[in-house]
Amino acid sequence: MFEYKLAIISDILETPNTYEKIKKFKLYSDILGRCKILLFDEAFSNLGDSFKEYKVGKCGIYGVGDYTKTWVIDSDYMEDIRYIPYGKTIDFDLNILTYLNKIMRGKKINAGIDRPDVIKYFNYIKENGFQFVITTALMERATKPINSKILFEMLTSFERYQKINHIDNEFQKVNLNLLEYYRVLKMYRQTKKQINKLIRQFDSICCCVIEAYLIKKYDKEKDLNKKVDKFITYCLRVLNCYMEKEIVLLSLYILHDFATKRHLKN
Repeated sequence: MFEYKLAIISDILETPNTYEKIKKFKLYSDILGRCKILLFDEAFSNLGDSFKEYKVGKCGIYGVGDYTKTWVIDSDYMEDIRYIPYGKTIDFDLNILTYLNKIMRGKKINAGIDRPDVIKYFNYIKENGFQFVITTALMERATKPINSKILFEMLTSFERYQKINHIDNEFQKVNLNLLEYYRVLKMYRQTKKQINKLIRQFDSICCCVIEAYLIKKYDKEKDLNKKVDKFITYCLRVLNCYMEKEIVLLSLYILHDFATKRHLKN
């Protein structure tokens, strides 16, 4: 029976479009029972353009994968009209957090960075309902010396940005209440602790980068895919960790991906 179900699922997956896959799924529903199929490479989507990559000037929004092509066919939700809740979250890096701080405080931005582009970028995030976090920025910040006053300013600007719906071209003053200042203070204390502490995650990333470099440069294996396999095996069995973004990036580096090579060179 199990092999028969696998054959049915294979038949569904080989169907050329999403609509036909759903029809077949319904046709075989009695045999499949409770079943869920996740499709990751469908040609069309109704999720909208805000899931696509976005770039304005030096600022951009990039995803690890194109989730607009992801569909779920689920026997528990076979109604003709149904909605699946989803969220869109952006993790600011340190450069973006720095730009935000200067925008929210009416300060000049670095040379070569167009201020209207940065404002447009942050307004795009607000207008399209993105959630945003600064975990990556704080991890970056924790590895470098910083003036405590500047760190507190950056965290305060982030909290102020969360309160508004739109950034004007002129400097916009936003006041925080007591609870919001407490959240800023909590983030500040956590980040200060990290600055004075060895963060093992960065040690792991360093090992990953070195291993990817050694495999690419000195491994005599000619098959690039096998080199990637060696690298992933090293991460999982030697380091005992899986870092999705870093592993994808360094695997592309081993495969001589042009954009990745240019990025790492910079």
